[in-house]
Amino acid sequence: MSRPVVAKRHNRIWFIVVFAVGLVVLFAIQSSQKAPKTLAIDEGLIRVEAPALQPMDASKVSQVELTLSGQHLVATKKDDRWVLETPFNDDADSEAIERIIEIFSELASDEIADPADAAEYGLDRPYITAKFIEGGETRTFTIGRYRRTEIYYAKTSASDDIYVVRGLPEELKVVRPIDLVNRQLLTFNPDDVVRIEAIAPGDDLQRIVERRDGKWFTSLGAPGVVFQVAEFLRDLRYVNVSDVVSASPGQGLTPTGSTLRIVLTRADGKQHTLDVGNQSEDGRRYYVKSSDRPHVYQVVQFIAENLREKMRQVGTDMMGLDPDRVVELRLIRVEEATPEDIAKSREISTAALLTGVIRRDELVPGARETVLNKSDDTWTTDGKVAFSVGSVIDAIIGVTAQTAAPEGDDEMYGFYPAVGAVRIIATLDNRAKITLDIGTTTPDGKMRYVQSSARRGVYLSPAENVDIILDSLSRVRSELLVFEPADVTSITVYESDWGGNTSSRALRKQGDQWIYDGKSVDKDAVEAFLKNVRSLGAESIPPPEEDESVYGFYPAANSWRLELGFKDGTSLTLDAGDTRSEGSGWFAIVNYFVRISDLDDIVFVGEFDIEGLQDDINDILR
Repeated sequence: MSRPVVAKRHNRIWFIVVFAVGLVVLFAIQSSQKAPKTLAIDEGLIRVEAPALQPMDASKVSQVELTLSGQHLVATKKDDRWVLETPFNDDADSEAIERIIEIFSELASDEIADPADAAEYGLDRPYITAKFIEGGETRTFTIGRYRRTEIYYAKTSASDDIYVVRGLPEELKVVRPIDLVNRQLLTFNPDDVVRIEAIAPGDDLQRIVERRDGKWFTSLGAPGVVFQVAEFLRDLRYVNVSDVVSASPGQGLTPTGSTLRIVLTRADGKQHTLDVGNQSEDGRRYYVKSSDRPHVYQVVQFIAENLREKMRQVGTDMMGLDPDRVVELRLIRVEEATPEDIAKSREISTAALLTGVIRRDELVPGARETVLNKSDDTWTTDGKVAFSVGSVIDAIIGVTAQTAAPEGDDEMYGFYPAVGAVRIIATLDNRAKITLDIGTTTPDGKMRYVQSSARRGVYLSPAENVDIILDSLSRVRSELLVFEPADVTSITVYESDWGGNTSSRALRKQGDQWIYDGKSVDKDAVEAFLKNVRSLGAESIPPPEEDESVYGFYPAANSWRLELGFKDGTSLTLDAGDTRSEGSGWFAIVNYFVRISDLDDIVFVGEFDIEGLQDDINDILR
């Protein structure tokens, strides 16, 4: 009974095997067939360029007449120079005129419109009309527009047919008369200029420079090499106009530019003058007048103010510093190294080698460094407010180049790290660094070699410039009052009450006793008072006030003065004037304006410090 069942099972297995083999064979056959090759067609064989409607040779065109959006423009070529004649007479931009010719020359179509009335294609009131004179022949274009679409209809003098033009260049549709005007107000070759006179009346800024032997020298003040002239001439040459306007009062151009006047003199004696006047009412443009051009123009605000800034940068300053942008000054002077200096240098080098960390450029043995930092308009050194930094910056800017130095090497010039060298590194608010190196003196002792990362070459500068820097640096300090308490022989207090009535009280030293009003006072209290005066510190340096009465110093009402007299007959004065508050309520911070007789800066000192001194001296003088 079991045989038939086995036979059926074998038949089923054989059927599955045969079916699977068949599938494999079929798949192999399909895979072996190659895919048909794709036929690549060269687009160039089927694409046909539409022919130009009326091509022209721009070099042979002598006149262009264009009417567009109610504007009528006419330009004529005279002696290879294009002149705009309508709507006003002025020098034309040759490239702009030639671009107009090129656009019409490339106007192409192979679609001929069906014959119809000109009005149907907008040709009775054309969107654009153009006329060109080429080699004595007149070429005309009349272009109509279908409603507000980008479909245009063109009729030329070369054919009686009307052609369909699908789209026009955007630059043609928006062209204005000013777009065809030569934007360059002054036409000169910088290499021909031998003298520049520039004055900015409002800024009390003047430059007069002359070129000799390929270098520029100042004709104002002390003689010296002048830098940044090439950059000034470059920007002056490309002062581009934004509009042409009618001359009228209030533009600030008569008799000279109220903002800027620049006169260039060429080697042949010819002069070019540019006057920059007032700003327009919206403040976005300036009025200008050029001796090379017939009209009054406007330039964008940036161009005029950039030109004034470039003029300011023309100078003999070796570093080209803008003092307001300096945020750090490093002043390094190299002296003869002591054994201690050499030992310390080795310690620093070993530490750097072991740790791999160098916090600051390593200084050579004998180098002495002063670092000044500025934050919120206040200079600090070693974390304390620094005074009289302004004189240091003025001295650095005063390092000028009198003439180029003879050829030499670093050893001859004596730059850092040579003994006697001075290196100044200024960091700007954008983290850029400018370095000034001052080397050794010339054999006659009158000059020192100088070089700067902001200038090319090595120059000679008067030797006293370095002395001025070092002297001003020696006066920089972070202490308000510098004195020896033991040298004080008198203390005088001057006061002015709310009504402006003044009075004074004096305390004098006799032997080792302090006497007031014929009586001895507490010696320890006086010494403690002087110690507090000596340690008095400033909170910050406020912006200077033009009207010094704002400070309220003695003898103004409610003011206070402290005067210290010394053994050598000199004196030191502290003035506490008016107050200024920041914040309100419990969080208000009150500072006094304070002036020290041997400091250039007016400073802010906290109210508790000043009033603490007043209370102490009042207790002593009771």
